[in-house]
Amino acid sequence: MIITAARQSPMHHITHIALELTNPCRPPCPAGHSPTTPPDSWCRLLTEATELGAESVRFAGGEPTTHPAFGEILCHAIRARLDIEVVTDLVHINRCQWTLFTHERVRLATRWYSDDPVQHEAITHHPGSHLRTRTNIATALGLHIPLRVDIVETIPDQRIGAARAELLLLGIRPDRIDIDRLQAPPETTNSLTQSPTSPTILANGDVATGPSHRRLVVGNVLRRPLTEILATPTWAPTPPTKPAPPTIPTPNEATVPKPTTPARPHPSPRPTDPPSTTLCLLGRSNCGQPPFPAPRPPLTPDQKHTAHDPPTPPSPSP
Repeated sequence: MIITAARQSPMHHITHIALELTNPCRPPCPAGHSPTTPPDSWCRLLTEATELGAESVRFAGGEPTTHPAFGEILCHAIRARLDIEVVTDLVHINRCQWTLFTHERVRLATRWYSDDPVQHEAITHHPGSHLRTRTNIATALGLHIPLRVDIVETIPDQRIGAARAELLLLGIRPDRIDIDRLQAPPETTNSLTQSPTSPTILANGDVATGPSHRRLVVGNVLRRPLTEILATPTWAPTPPTKPAPPTIPTPNEATVPKPTTPARPHPSPRPTDPPSTTLCLLGRSNCGQPPFPAPRPPLTPDQKHTAHDPPTPPSPSP
């Protein structure tokens, strides 16, 4: 009898998980839509993420602080020893939530649009949001809660520089201020462009590849455990490789003619110089003449006498 062990899917390792407790609304508003996932499912999901190796969690969505069980879910994440970031508009914050935010594992992130209340509230579509967000920013700083602020540019002629200057006056450090430009999410792509170690769980339980890829859903935690969803090839496919550059075939030495070096023109013969009578000072000559002239023969007495006599004038012709 042969017993074969059931082949189990390898456990997929993750490092971070994002939970959208409420649905984001368009246009953006401080409160999100009604939640669709029960609170105990969120707690169970945090436990599974910890078992898969997650070290941090990000609560986002429309507005996570408006979830009826947000305090319970946040306490479960603290007990799981996860590093927590809560993305909130800092509008609907109660006393119990401020107490939880002071825990050493919790930090906050908020959005800021303009120093002008009219322009800020025209973007948030909520009257009074500018004052309440500004007041709660000061409260978070007074409680020494780590705070990161994103200035989201959504309309033309938005007062981005003035908004940043006001945050600096409130006490936000420059390295904790980011300026984001609102862009359309690339939902038309069919590939997983986000990191496979950071899944995003939407409010209805869908597992997406990232907050900007909501249509790339690979499963639902209300129907299957997160461990099984992340173990499927749909979640972690082989990353696409860049196309290799076209290869240029190596030419065969036998078929490619070798470059021929043009032959040097034969130098024309130099014309022979006429015999020179000039003596070479070095005792040699290149013209074929003897280096020194031959000595003259001695003169005879008659030659000596004629040499000193005046020349005889020519006789007149008859």
